[in-house]
Amino acid sequence: MAWLSTSFPTIPILIFLSLSVPSISGFLQQPHVSIAFPLGLCMARRLDVSSPPLTDPKTLSLSWKQVAQQAAAGVKAAYSDGHRRVSVDIPQISSVDRSTTARKYEDDYNFLVNLVGMLGAPKNPTPVGKDIQILAGGFEKGGDYLSDEGLYGFTWEARNAGQMIAVGNSEIDASALKDLNKLDNGSSRILLFNCNPDRLSFFDKLMGMPDLSDVETAYLLKRIGPGFIGRQYPQEYAVWKLSGGKPVLAAVQSTRFEGSQANQALQQ
Repeated sequence: MAWLSTSFPTIPILIFLSLSVPSISGFLQQPHVSIAFPLGLCMARRLDVSSPPLTDPKTLSLSWKQVAQQAAAGVKAAYSDGHRRVSVDIPQISSVDRSTTARKYEDDYNFLVNLVGMLGAPKNPTPVGKDIQILAGGFEKGGDYLSDEGLYGFTWEARNAGQMIAVGNSEIDASALKDLNKLDNGSSRILLFNCNPDRLSFFDKLMGMPDLSDVETAYLLKRIGPGFIGRQYPQEYAVWKLSGGKPVLAAVQSTRFEGSQANQALQQ
């Protein structure tokens, strides 16, 4: 498969053609994206900690298709253990200095399409939530923008598992989660993708946000300082420090790293 390489000041992007995207009104098929991380091959191994996604030893590029495969495995394992609602959170795909709300939405949309396909969704799953379109131009010839913001996603009937609902959030913050109860009937299996449920505060709940304490982290990959936090269910949460381009295990615990815990682990 041919790779097209483009360099940016921060994170280089590698683009290759992807699987076809289900047809949803107003959305055009976009290329699948692979992003370069300075990860290298994992040197630290523990039975209770999932390794970072493997990278190409020559280019150090991380395939987002592989990240989706790991996320799908974590989701399936969490569902098998009886968790009804799970979350998947990944880093921003496009280079930060070139990203807009519209670009982030199209990146997330593509990833979610591939993810639900790996979970057994049909080629054209039923859309749920907002009907969001990417519109060209914008105010005073600004960049592309979205016709709407909020929760969007897909639903389908899974064999021997009933209704599945995968939901993404096109907003920058987590305020759209107040509409989750409109999509969740209390019995369907729910997947929250890049909805950042851990960002909800006590005050958010007072303002009508749903209780998400039962949401299990199926997959997490988050950049933080000179490293990242990772988790693939059912393994523990781990902080990896980048040392010489290779990840070194810095800390492990059974619950999410809160506040400054991860930064403290990276400084040790």
